[in-house]
Amino acid sequence: MTEELRRQTLITFFFGNSSNYKLLGVNRAYRDFNRTLYLENEKSSDRVQIKTKTAEFIVEKLSYILDHKFSNQDEFDKFHKTVCEEIKEFWEKLHFGQIQKWVNMTLKYWLIIGNIHIPNIGTNSKWFHIPIDNLVLQTIIKERTQKTAWSRMDYKTYFSFQLRFRELYPNEIPIIKETEIFNNLLKK
Repeated sequence: MTEELRRQTLITFFFGNSSNYKLLGVNRAYRDFNRTLYLENEKSSDRVQIKTKTAEFIVEKLSYILDHKFSNQDEFDKFHKTVCEEIKEFWEKLHFGQIQKWVNMTLKYWLIIGNIHIPNIGTNSKWFHIPIDNLVLQTIIKERTQKTAWSRMDYKTYFSFQLRFRELYPNEIPIIKETEIFNNLLKK
C-alpha cells in the first residue's frame, strides 16, 4: 500500500468521502461541538439547513488565511474575533464557546488534512488558536472550576485561556503544541 493511499484512506475514514476537503474539515469540527447545541422548537430540517449554510460561510471566511500572510499574532487574533462575530450574526443561536470550537477545530483539521489538499494551510498556522473545551481546560490549562461551560463562554473568557496557553508554552506554536499534548493524553 502506498503512503498516498494510506493517507487518503485515513482522511476518508475520519472526515468522509469528498474532494471538498475544506468542507470536510468544517463538518467534522461541527460534530465536535454539536452535542452542546440545544435548540428547542426547531425542526430537524431547519437545523440541517442553517448548519449547511453556516458551514459554507465558515469555509468562505477561513479560506482568507490561505491567500493572506498574517504579520503577527495580534493581526490574526483580530481576524479570528471578527470571523467568530460574523458567524454569531449568521447563526444567532450559537454561543461564542461553540463558535470558537467550530472555527479552531476546523483550522486544526485543515492542518491535519494538509497542504496537499488545502494548499497554504501551514502559512499562518503559528498564529492559530487552540480549541477550548473541558479537556484543554482541565488537563492543560488546569482550570478546574469554570463559572460557565466552555460551550457557553464569552469572548473575554475564551481569549484569557488563549493567553494563558501562550504563557505556558511561550516558545511553541500553540495549535501544534495542543495537538501533541492531546495525542499524548490519549496514549495514557
